[in-house]
Amino acid sequence: MSVNFNGLWLVVFISASLIISVCYAKKEDNTPKQECKLEGLHPLLIITYKNITISADKITIAHGERVTVRCRELGRYKLIGDPFLQCRNGEWSGKTPSCLPTTSISNYTGKMTEGDKMVMKKNCEIPVEDNVPPTILFGLPTGSAAIEPSGALAVFPGSILHLECLFARRMGNPEWTWTSTFRQYLTGWAIASSEKDWKYRLSIYYVKSQDSGVYTCSTPKGFANSIRIHVVDVHCPTLTSIAPPMSTRIQGTRMGHKAEFECPDGYRLEGMRVLSCQYNGQYL
Repeated sequence: MSVNFNGLWLVVFISASLIISVCYAKKEDNTPKQECKLEGLHPLLIITYKNITISADKITIAHGERVTVRCRELGRYKLIGDPFLQCRNGEWSGKTPSCLPTTSISNYTGKMTEGDKMVMKKNCEIPVEDNVPPTILFGLPTGSAAIEPSGALAVFPGSILHLECLFARRMGNPEWTWTSTFRQYLTGWAIASSEKDWKYRLSIYYVKSQDSGVYTCSTPKGFANSIRIHVVDVHCPTLTSIAPPMSTRIQGTRMGHKAEFECPDGYRLEGMRVLSCQYNGQYL
């Protein structure tokens, strides 16, 4: 049927069963959103909020805001839960995180049977606990690195990086796997006599951005621990105008480099004695 409205013709279709869909504008919800609280946290967790590390036992965060979580001592504890938590009207979006001890920690604090006594070799304690994730340590023969709030290891390009999986050699060989498809990596037991029975190493020589990814060490029983590598070229501002009589020793401006400050006898240093260039290009 056609209808004329002041010269404007409209065509209207009518059927036996006419269904009309109508859209209504959603009324804006002005109800105040609830804050979120983090309390009773695992004592080994480090919370970062807006690039600031928070060490309080009880934390209140506004709706929509996000915090980043990691465990202290990178590689010695395995994070269980989500590294990113967002507040959504009084509830956290992710699972509340905690820190699980790995081999090097469990050997000192865990209960062991008579057959699981600590093995001693040249004053080094070799991890013998095989029912927990392995410890992962990192070493930098050359280059520099810094730890990000999420627990990732930010590494400066061109560095030589060793990842050490701590596991008793007499219990079998652990296995290194990785998500990067850039190249294959050398893995094997450390050569030094003091390390060859408990350090299973993965080496990355002259790291490039394509080496970024997750590196996982798994024990023969299937227990695993991972470390995320983020290769990034970050520099901090050059430190200038150091007023005498203060003296300073500056490694450089690369991420991971440090600056040390010292006052002569008769003066007192106010502020930080050591500043480190962080993952975000700022000194801390």
